[in-house]
Amino acid sequence: MMTITQACAAGVLCVGVAVGLAAPASAQLEEGSYTVTQIGGDGPAGFRLQWILHSCGPSCMTVQFPNANTLDLRLQGDTWSAVGADNGCLYVIDNKTLVLHQSCADLGATYDKQLSKNS
Repeated sequence: MMTITQACAAGVLCVGVAVGLAAPASAQLEEGSYTVTQIGGDGPAGFRLQWILHSCGPSCMTVQFPNANTLDLRLQGDTWSAVGADNGCLYVIDNKTLVLHQSCADLGATYDKQLSKNS
């Protein structure tokens, strides 16, 4: 027969494992190659392009776009942000989900994209 202490310990262990397995996966922007996929906003859903990211110092990442333009993102709290010099668009990436919200006032358009690190 199981004692109350053993039963409580087993219950705590099961709850701990369940919470650990149920925790959402956390991402973080880091150097490397990324696939950027359109998930919402004004662009065509599913459209993909490739970005290359390199560190440009503490709390700084340089994005190299396929057209060879670059963008320096700065980390502020849990978001990376920058304004594109070539298009005036505001880029904001959530560091936990790697979802990009791009707002382009000149175009009157917004884009939501998911970044996925390539292996």
